[in-house]
Amino acid sequence: MKIATIINSLTTGGAEQQFVQLCEHLKQTHDLQLFLLEQDTELPSPVTPHILSSAKRTTPAILRAASYIRSLLTLRTQLQRLKPAMTISSLELANIAAILSAKKWRTIVKVESFLSRQYQHGFYGVIFRKLIQRYYRRADLVVANSTAAKKDLIEKFGLEEARVVVIHNWLDIKRVQALAREPLTKEETALFSGQTIVTVGRLTEAKGYDFLIESFTSVAQKGIRLVIIGDGEERARLEKLARKGSGAITFLGRRENPFKYVARADLFVLSSRWEGFPNVLLEALAIGTPCLAVDCQSGPREILAPRSKGKVHGLKEAPYGFLTPPIEEQTPMEFGKTLLEALSLRRTLQHYKQQGPRRAKAFSKQKQLAAFDALINQLAKDL
Repeated sequence: MKIATIINSLTTGGAEQQFVQLCEHLKQTHDLQLFLLEQDTELPSPVTPHILSSAKRTTPAILRAASYIRSLLTLRTQLQRLKPAMTISSLELANIAAILSAKKWRTIVKVESFLSRQYQHGFYGVIFRKLIQRYYRRADLVVANSTAAKKDLIEKFGLEEARVVVIHNWLDIKRVQALAREPLTKEETALFSGQTIVTVGRLTEAKGYDFLIESFTSVAQKGIRLVIIGDGEERARLEKLARKGSGAITFLGRRENPFKYVARADLFVLSSRWEGFPNVLLEALAIGTPCLAVDCQSGPREILAPRSKGKVHGLKEAPYGFLTPPIEEQTPMEFGKTLLEALSLRRTLQHYKQQGPRRAKAFSKQKQLAAFDALINQLAKDL
C-alpha cells in the first residue's frame, strides 16, 4: 500500500524519534514516502525525504510562517501526483497540512501532547486551538498517545470519540538496555560518585527544569548532584539560574547515548508542566533506574500508577515509581524535600529497580507497532 508520512522536521525530540521508528517499520511492508515541512534532519531518515522548504527551527517566526504556506501548497501538489492510499502525520503543523491536502485518501494524524495545556496561553495558543478544533475532526482517525490526551481531544476540542484511538508511545527495550550498559569515561564516572539525580529532555518551558533547579538548590546537600541531559532554547537561562544556588548541578548537553548516564543515577526525575506520554520515563523504567514524576497532564500517572484516581498529595509510592503533585501545586522547597525523601527510601528504590523493566514491557515497540498495523489495516478495508 502507498503511504505518505508527514512531519514538521526530523529534530531530536521524542515525537520525531517515535515517527522515525514508525516509518522504519512501515517501509518494510508498504511503499513509503516521507515529507518534511522544514529541512532540519538531525535524526537519520528511514527513506530519502521530500524536503518542502528551506526553513529551519532557527528561522525567524514570520519567515517560517511564509515558508509553511509554501510547504503546504507544495505538499498538496505532490500528494495529488502520488495519490497515496493514506497519509500519516505527526505534530500540529504537519497534521493540519495533511488534512488540508487530503483528497480521496485516508488521513491519520498523531497527537503527541496534552494539547489544551500546550496551547493554553498566548497568540499562538489561540490560533492553534482554533485550527485543531476546526480541522482535526476532518481526519479519519486521530491517534492520541495517552488516555488523558484522548479525553482532552474529545472534551476540549469537540472530536468524536469514535475517531480518537489510543496507541501509547513505544520503546525498543533491548536497544535501550544495551546502550545503558556502555561504559562512562573516568570524568563522567566521577559525576556519579555520590547520590545522583538525573533528568533528560529538551530544555524548554514545558519540561519544568527551572522549577527542578530551584527545588534542588533550595535543599542542596553535600554529596548529592543533579545531572541535566539535553539542550534547547532555555539552556542559558537555566544555567544562570543554577549558578545562583549552591547545589551541585551539571549540564551535559545533548548526548547521543543518554541511557548510560541514566543507568548510573540513583533517581530519574520528570518535572514537566505538561507532557503527552513521556518517552524518557519509559526509557528510565526499562533501564531499571527508580523514577519520580510530577502528576502532570498527561502520561506519568498512566505509566507509574495506571489504576489510581484522585489527587496526589506529598510523595506517593505508586506501583512503578514515585508520583508527586503537579509543580503548580507545590513550592520549590516542598518539591526539594520530596526529592531528598525519595532518595532516603532505599528499600523502595530497590523495589522500583525491579519493577521498572517489568512495567516497560507493556510499551514494547513490537506491541505498540502491531496495534498501529491493525489500525492501518482496518482503515484500508474501507478504501
